[in-house]
Amino acid sequence: MLHLAVIHPTYARLILEGRKTIESRLSRVCRIPHNHVAPGERIYFLARRADLIVTAIADQVVSLADLSPGDVSRLRRTFNAHIAADAAYWHAKRDARYATLIWLRSPERALYAPDDVHGRAPSYRSAWLTRPDEQDVYPACVTPRRAIA
Repeated sequence: MLHLAVIHPTYARLILEGRKTIESRLSRVCRIPHNHVAPGERIYFLARRADLIVTAIADQVVSLADLSPGDVSRLRRTFNAHIAADAAYWHAKRDARYATLIWLRSPERALYAPDDVHGRAPSYRSAWLTRPDEQDVYPACVTPRRAIA
């Protein structure tokens, strides 16, 4: 399975720079990517407004349920140095009941994502999508087009 995650350009840049090493998804209801990401799977982070796509590998994944506001505060204290979220993010997520933390490795800038090749529209209604492994475009997507023979 591979994943496409819609993300704010600031966070995409931080992943690419290696300053954001954990992607967090917190929500009040159980939704993807909760219990849908496994170590070793590829994630494409799409920051379309900035024309930036970053790809990385899920190194470790933790999915948590039945969170309390105190649990969310503990997640912030424990992991925010690696999540790199601002206070507004944590304030908005204070009532989250579900959390998915994904440790990232090997971030790279990508020239395009699977949906750019497989005919899906680049505007998404969901912030996290899954695709079959057969649609992966790595490593060609990180190779400059002029170098492809």
